Amino acid sequence: MDRYILTGAAGHVGSTVLKELLHRGDRVRALLLPGQTPPVQGPEYVYGDVRDAGSLQPLFAGMGGATVVHTAAIISIAGRVSDQVRAVNVGGTRNILDLCRQSGIRRLVHVCSSHALPELPRGQVQREIDDYDPDKVRGCYAKTKAEAARDVVAAAKKGLDAVLVLPTGIFGPGDRGGNHLLQMVIQYMQGKLPAYVKGGYDFVDVRDVARGILLAAEKGRTGESYLLNGTYASLRQVLTQVKELCHLKALPELPRFLGQAAVPFVELASRISGHRPLYTAYSLRVLGSNAAYSHEKATRELGYAPRPLTETIQDMVAWLQENL
Repeated sequence: MDRYILTGAAGHVGSTVLKELLHRGDRVRALLLPGQTPPVQGPEYVYGDVRDAGSLQPLFAGMGGATVVHTAAIISIAGRVSDQVRAVNVGGTRNILDLCRQSGIRRLVHVCSSHALPELPRGQVQREIDDYDPDKVRGCYAKTKAEAARDVVAAAKKGLDAVLVLPTGIFGPGDRGGNHLLQMVIQYMQGKLPAYVKGGYDFVDVRDVARGILLAAEKGRTGESYLLNGTYASLRQVLTQVKELCHLKALPELPRFLGQAAVPFVELASRISGHRPLYTAYSLRVLGSNAAYSHEKATRELGYAPRPLTETIQDMVAWLQENL
């Protein structure tokens, strides 16, 4: 029985990793924010906040030799870096790094993001890098994840046994709309999505990400990064499968320039309603970006193998139909 410390246990990735660890019979101590509901029964839960190093002491106490999986983060489609997102994604990671060094953990697996990679011109395949730089990427989430990744790589060079994994756009069962692309699917299923904007991205199943994380914990090389991507698909392809599974009406596809023109109105409606916007100028740019990624390194070194996207969408839709 191996021992694991898990942050972000209530999140989509964190809760999926947690279920996988419990299925294997490992001992898990998992971090929840105060007031969060435990996603499953079985592990030892600790309540704290990655921004508060003192609240994390019970998470690490007596866990020398354990493996830490750090998934806690705030996903944002904002263009500018906010203090809150940076405090969690960067400051929280630094607190975890400090406690890993102090507590004698076996290994840290840091869940980064494909957004931390500088975008290459179209026609080039994006692969892992060694030198993360927030100044070379755009957007709040990308910049904070790149800064945190740079800290993890620096810590590994100084002796901490740490590896990084970089998922792309995460889909799959077990989430009620935590990410914006899944929010779009849910609104479509509920009849609340009037249209969508042309574009696409690389989508990966959350269950494959969880397994990739645990493979990195077991086989990854210290200081190395591993892309955990799946398949590129357009929003039209994704929503067409949802339409067929749910017997919905087809939606009009809008060019991105119309979506860009509507951004001020979308943001105004968001402020009035108090709900987050479905898209921003930054997220529209991402949908038109080069999203050609390769998981060749993770496959070769870890044995990572993502499933077909059609299977992911089918399982996700079935889960949403039962749980929404």
